[in-house]
Amino acid sequence: MLYYALDRHERPRVEYYDDEGVLLFIFDVAEPTRFNGDVSAEPIGIITHGNMLFTFTADKTNFVNELISSIVKKASKEEFEAMQPIDVINKTLYQLSVQYFDYINQINSVRTNIQRNLRGKANKSAINHLLNLQTDLVYFLTSLGSNNDMINDFKRRFTMDLTEDQKAAVEDISIELQQGLSMAEMANAATQQVASAYSNLLDSDLNNTIKFLTVFSLILSVPNIVFGFYGENVKLPFMDKPIFSLIIWLVIIFAAIVSLPNLSQVVMEAGNPQMSSKTQMSKAQRLENQWGGGLDGTKSMNVVYHADKGRITNSQQKQIYAKVGKIQKSNGNNGISRITTAHTSPNGASKFISDDQSTEIVNIQVPESNAKSSSFANSIRSQFNVNDGLKTYVTGPQLINQNNNENILNVTNIVTIAAFALALLFIAIAFRSILAPILSFITMMIAYLVSLSATALMSTRLALPYSPYIPLLTTLVVILFGTVASFFLYRRFELVLRNSNDEDVDPSKVATKSLVYPFTAVAVITALAFGSLYILGFSSVRAMGSMAVVVIITLLAVMTITPMFMQLLGPTFFWPKKKTLKLVNEGFWSNLTHISLWQPIVGLVIAAAITVPLVAFYRSNVTYLPNNNLTAKSQAETGSRVLQAHFNQGKPTPVTIYIKNNQPFNNDNTISPIDEVTTKLQSQKNVSRVYSVTQPGGTEINKYYLRDQLSKTVSTLKGISNSLSGSQRTLKGANRTLKQKNIKNQTKSVNALIKQLDRINNTSQQAETNNFHTFSPLETAQSSKQAEKSKALRKNLSQLSDQLSNTSQSLNKLSNQISDAQNSGIDAQESVRQYSNQAARVRSEIASVNRTLKESKRKLTPITGYITGVKKSSAGNTFYISPQQINDTDFYQTKYNFASENQKITKLEVEFNDEPTGNTNLNNIHNMQNTVKTQLQNTNLRNATVAYTGQPIENANVQTNFDRDFMVGTLMILAIFFVGLIIVSRSILHPLWWLITYVMSALAGLQATQLIMHYTTNDGRLNWEAFIAMIVPLGIIGTMGVVEISHVSHPFSVNFMTSMVNPFKK
Repeated sequence: MLYYALDRHERPRVEYYDDEGVLLFIFDVAEPTRFNGDVSAEPIGIITHGNMLFTFTADKTNFVNELISSIVKKASKEEFEAMQPIDVINKTLYQLSVQYFDYINQINSVRTNIQRNLRGKANKSAINHLLNLQTDLVYFLTSLGSNNDMINDFKRRFTMDLTEDQKAAVEDISIELQQGLSMAEMANAATQQVASAYSNLLDSDLNNTIKFLTVFSLILSVPNIVFGFYGENVKLPFMDKPIFSLIIWLVIIFAAIVSLPNLSQVVMEAGNPQMSSKTQMSKAQRLENQWGGGLDGTKSMNVVYHADKGRITNSQQKQIYAKVGKIQKSNGNNGISRITTAHTSPNGASKFISDDQSTEIVNIQVPESNAKSSSFANSIRSQFNVNDGLKTYVTGPQLINQNNNENILNVTNIVTIAAFALALLFIAIAFRSILAPILSFITMMIAYLVSLSATALMSTRLALPYSPYIPLLTTLVVILFGTVASFFLYRRFELVLRNSNDEDVDPSKVATKSLVYPFTAVAVITALAFGSLYILGFSSVRAMGSMAVVVIITLLAVMTITPMFMQLLGPTFFWPKKKTLKLVNEGFWSNLTHISLWQPIVGLVIAAAITVPLVAFYRSNVTYLPNNNLTAKSQAETGSRVLQAHFNQGKPTPVTIYIKNNQPFNNDNTISPIDEVTTKLQSQKNVSRVYSVTQPGGTEINKYYLRDQLSKTVSTLKGISNSLSGSQRTLKGANRTLKQKNIKNQTKSVNALIKQLDRINNTSQQAETNNFHTFSPLETAQSSKQAEKSKALRKNLSQLSDQLSNTSQSLNKLSNQISDAQNSGIDAQESVRQYSNQAARVRSEIASVNRTLKESKRKLTPITGYITGVKKSSAGNTFYISPQQINDTDFYQTKYNFASENQKITKLEVEFNDEPTGNTNLNNIHNMQNTVKTQLQNTNLRNATVAYTGQPIENANVQTNFDRDFMVGTLMILAIFFVGLIIVSRSILHPLWWLITYVMSALAGLQATQLIMHYTTNDGRLNWEAFIAMIVPLGIIGTMGVVEISHVSHPFSVNFMTSMVNPFKK
């Protein structure tokens, strides 16, 4: 029997063993942890023997013991005395059956979210989620079906010995199991439909991919056929017709322009760093999607009202709330899911109103797509605007991120125009020509448009990572590589024209052929270096791998389009220049080179004096703030600055901590740990405010703490003591003045005392209830003794009430006897005797009442003293919320703001004193996570799911991934450069020296740039993405320069750097 109870694979069933008198239940329960790929339902064993009940659980199902314990504790005294083991089992199985509903609803929520994204890309994460959902549902269906069979078997075999209430409880379990089975079947069918739709979508994507590859392979086969004929030395049509290359490029550029996606949309969808499904932000997103109440998947934005001239007036505040009320009546037609203000958060006003009263926040929940939209923000700003001396802003982390991306694209457009203009000007000055720069511009523009389209399509079609810096880097690569390659190709073509007298020789072919090797070496090395970044994990670093495609496209454009123009135009390529200029080596850079070669030690000392200090004192000053790229022209950024100025630096970018528990947050056992976490986080270094369901305003609410509750209890007990003293004095007076004429008045006094005692008794009962509430969280032996004293006090008060009732009856009887004697004229002696006996009885009863009063006062004194001591001790800071307080209006509104619809998920919002950047942010996040983990591990929430989200979390993830992958990527690029230079130069030491020199030069230049920025703008910080972007132009320039130096056999007549700086001299 024990073997059955302990078997992890035992099917649900019920058995009765006659010999031992033991009843065995095997029941499948849903695990509290899900979506982890493990079995989501396991059996538990319950054995009853007489009045004893035994449970057999595993680690993952140990929560059943806590459930049974709570059922027993919640039972009243009468229920507990009448409770049988079968009653506990019925309530336990009912709760475990209902628990399936929550998990099935969670599955439906996740499935709905996946279904909502069905129109997008079918990513691996969604497929894994569907697989986990289907697996969970298989186990749930099997478990629910087996549980239902077990209950039906129990009903058939054992219910004849049960009471009607117990039979009804079993029937309730059966109904819930059938309902759960129906829900699971429906969820399973819906999940299969979504999986089928995803399968169809994947098939469609596969068909499109195969179609694309087929077309692409056909396109690639054409050049192979053509080049194959060329390789056979066959005379072909169009062989000497350069127009053929032009036609091919025209087709390519037309296809590139037609297929070019909207870059703003691409940046919005894929421009931000992509996080894996295992990160905290992804876990938090899944919990956000289970929030319910119409808030699934929504994001937070803040409408900021600011008064430049002092405080926000009452009139302005009324206008704000009137505007909010008007918008709320639109029933969500404006794209807002929920609005929260200081008015709707009575205990959390400090969260929405600054200390100087000049700034007020209205928080809105909107769909994620709207949270990123500048046009939506402008629309919301106009709707909430109050034209009464208040400035209105709409801000939020997602909006600022998107504004940052849009700002990068705007800057990219300006840089692109400027870069093409400078390249045009450079070629024009270098060759004293008008036509050459125009032809160069055409070549590079074709390469730029094709590259721009290719990189965007790689993201949208092949799901490769993208970055808002990709268009800018595409411009830099095309301009740098294209201009330098064009310069050398033009130079070589000009030299061939000047020196060649053979009319049969095609100068364009000679010039092109002489540069094929160095240009190909540069392109291959850089393409391999950048392409290697695709093997890294961080999406923003991987996105730079697309520059490999840009380099190849630029090389093909320069080496095919430019020779075509050269062949077509011949000497007129350099129109209007009449003759070529002689190339000379004299000049500043040539003289500097000659000095270094003449006195290498002097040159080395000069170079070291310039670079070594900058390299030695180099300090990486990186910022991970998106708004570092924004100016005050962005209303979202301005609103963020206003919040930082009037609240704290971390106000615009809080961390949200989601905590999900199996039991709802609607009792002290689950809510108290949240307050402990909140209070502990408040004391953490660099934390400004923490908002939670227990502290919605970032500060403690006194009425939810024992010190306040005990103060009320002490006041109540002192009132009882005073009332008892007054009663004692009254009864003593009655005992002394027990005369005939005073009997009626004394009877009235005693009846008044009875009523007063009833009030005292009720007050005492409330005080006892408060004492129990007080003693429960303290859990000490002394508190238990005081609780027993409190019960004894109430017993004495009850006894006192009975004695007073008897005294009242005796007084009435005494009064009646006197009246009868006077009216009937009975014997005076007999009347006196009866009167004397009754009076003696009354005096005895009054004396007994006085003794009881004295005993009650004696027992009351230590209770009052103990509670007063507890109030003054550290125990008085203990959080306790009673069921009545949980259900009051204030806390109901707080739960509405901080708890999910099913009350099983709550959130905390943490604001730091600093902006979320650098190692300070990493330390803050690390300390916060350790604090939460430590505070929850010994509470009822130790098995709860905890997830973190917010801009600080995203910045910390970005920094961690950037620090790792940027260094690894840089080392990979340098390693490929080094190997490429070894192959080109056929040497090892020379490339090593060149590489070290170039790295030192790059670091020195970077430090000099930051110093210049610091002294000119008072901000020497560079955005983290700028470091990634710098790798690309530095790699292009370094590779071209070092390859030119290392390739000694190529027919260049001058050094690369000398030619670029001072190419011609008259």
